[in-house]
Amino acid sequence: MNKIVYNSFLADVFAGNCSTSHTYKGILVGAGYTQNRATHTKASDVTSEISGTGYTAGGNTVTLSFSVNNTTNIGTLTIGPTTWPNSSLTARKLVVKRARGGPTSADELVCCIDNNIDVTSSNGTLTFPGATWTIPLPAPV
Repeated sequence: MNKIVYNSFLADVFAGNCSTSHTYKGILVGAGYTQNRATHTKASDVTSEISGTGYTAGGNTVTLSFSVNNTTNIGTLTIGPTTWPNSSLTARKLVVKRARGGPTSADELVCCIDNNIDVTSSNGTLTFPGATWTIPLPAPV
């Protein structure tokens, strides 16, 4: 499984555009989407969103959390898993965005979790796993 955090996400955090109190959605996409961490900044940059029984365009709500270990000086960004019950779907990747409720050109991208193979459900539950990133915090200067 490959996973990336979009470069723009850090700038969005520092600008106050993304925090753990906001709503985030996980969009299911097919293999046709090639994520670009440097140039993709908004959900409107994402292509190949799937459709199928049990899937609503725009994705499912996902949890996003951040914690800091003050002993090791390591930050941890965690995206929780999400499920689509009673579905018949095929997807390759989960793209997480901030869901502002308007046009996708306003929704900031957070990360992309690439399963490397298609994940399917047939009149069942499709579960996409979450992901965790550790971020070393800079030492004092």
